[in-house]
Amino acid sequence: MDNVVVKQQKPRLAATGAEVQMKSQRVLEGAQIFLRLVTVVATFSATLCMLTSHQSTMILGMNFDARYSHSPSFK
Repeated sequence: MDNVVVKQQKPRLAATGAEVQMKSQRVLEGAQIFLRLVTVVATFSATLCMLTSHQSTMILGMNFDARYSHSPSFK
């Protein structure tokens, strides 16, 4: 019989630096896409609320309407 030495490879427990960097890059890209979508939805809903709101208030017996065209920043 031949004396054969078999080396067993240890299972790799830790990822290499490049693998960790690629995974964290994917996580950051996913978070960035998610946050951009949230801002687009929030901007759209705020614009929709501003344009469709019909607010009025009663001060000293007089009714005042608040419209988006009354604000100089929205003209």
